[in-house]
Amino acid sequence: MDQDERYLAMADNYAESGLEYCRRGEWVKALDYHQKALAIYKSLNNKNGMASAHGNLGIVYELMGHQTIAIEHWEISLVLFTEIDAKPFIEKVQAWLSEASLLETQSYNN
Repeated sequence: MDQDERYLAMADNYAESGLEYCRRGEWVKALDYHQKALAIYKSLNNKNGMASAHGNLGIVYELMGHQTIAIEHWEISLVLFTEIDAKPFIEKVQAWLSEASLLETQSYNN
């Protein structure tokens, strides 16, 4: 295993830890691990990993009630998934953005 493969495995492990902390409701730890994964994916220019990390960060921020920050991460995720033509993930992120847009519209109207 070369150095890039080791870093990629480390990023994947951080991402998995972030998902586990998210499932437990430990938002700060989830953010920390997703951000660590994102940093490594960026250093490797791994667009799939970067897109996934931004998507996961968006989910955590949404769960924390930070809708605007969540949307920012999902928009970045959408761009990256589009660049690599990852259709199922594009559709998933578009759904998150549509739902977020509806929620924002409802909150502004109330």
